[in-house]
Amino acid sequence: MGSENTLYVGSMGGRVLALDPANGEEIWPFSIEAPQAGGFGCSPPPQVTIYANPAVSNGIVYVGINFGDYAGRLYAIDAAEGYPRWPSPHYYETGGPIVGGVAVASDTLFVGSSDGKLYAIDATTGRAKEGFTPFQAGDKIWSTPVVEDGSVYYGDLVDKVSDINADTGQKIWEFEADGAIASTPLVHDGTIYIGSFDHRLYAIDAATGMPKVGFEPFEAGDWFWAQALWSGGTVYAASFDHKVYAIDAENGMLRWEFETGGPIRSSPVLVDDLLIVASTSEDRKVGNIYALNAEGGAPEWNYPVAAAVLADLYEANDIVYVHSNDDSLRALEVQSGRELWNVSIE
Repeated sequence: MGSENTLYVGSMGGRVLALDPANGEEIWPFSIEAPQAGGFGCSPPPQVTIYANPAVSNGIVYVGINFGDYAGRLYAIDAAEGYPRWPSPHYYETGGPIVGGVAVASDTLFVGSSDGKLYAIDATTGRAKEGFTPFQAGDKIWSTPVVEDGSVYYGDLVDKVSDINADTGQKIWEFEADGAIASTPLVHDGTIYIGSFDHRLYAIDAATGMPKVGFEPFEAGDWFWAQALWSGGTVYAASFDHKVYAIDAENGMLRWEFETGGPIRSSPVLVDDLLIVASTSEDRKVGNIYALNAEGGAPEWNYPVAAAVLADLYEANDIVYVHSNDDSLRALEVQSGRELWNVSIE
């Protein structure tokens, strides 16, 4: 979502914006017109949406832009000036909406689609990666892939975590849970930590796809969607059951828990000794940002938001950025929770 001197954010209306992190002022916008949906000539264009935070690498912003429920297109945008970097038609199209984010690995982009395929795209040309056959999963892929040591790890809505060869697209192994998986895998020291809609957080051996020896899957009261975090032997995981959990990374035992004011869809961030978490009310009308002491879970501050917070949090230079469903972007000081600025990005 950011580089050293610029923030990049996708609006709910399908625009990509570059902002000054000091004050939220717009540097450039990138927007496109929705194509006609087809059928009768008078059919309205589909709604344009962006679900995941943009990825930034080597001066290029990569983002999935969706057109209703029939197409997801991956764009490459110049980070300095906001123009398309790929040749016409300036995008790579998948067969369904792109809900998860983009993984950038050297000169290749990996992205999952609601058409059930994992794609690999040449980051320079915007064309399909040579030698890689898009992997067909059993259902929609809403998980953001993670690439490490020649493997692409992701989850799908048919209950599986898969390891795909990053060069060929061939499946290496798959792990089956008892519920859909939409969260981004956390890969640390040869172990994959990932939550499922079956209310469990799993630890999987990254080499074999087998359950991590000695780790008992941790069970919450509702879905896990947000990506987990690892620090100092603890895995921090947030659930739709309104709670944040600190879990022993070796055995899956609970260290502490904290109850927020609602379900947690947004992935938290860890800054020094503070875990920053966003929850949303059941009716999705308001949200809350909490700063918790990472050691014991004690709350340090709370910031109420007059809108739902579903987008992942982003932190840079001791500032946490919060994108809420009213298309506002807020900058909060990590240590105090003080609002530095608040702008509309419609």
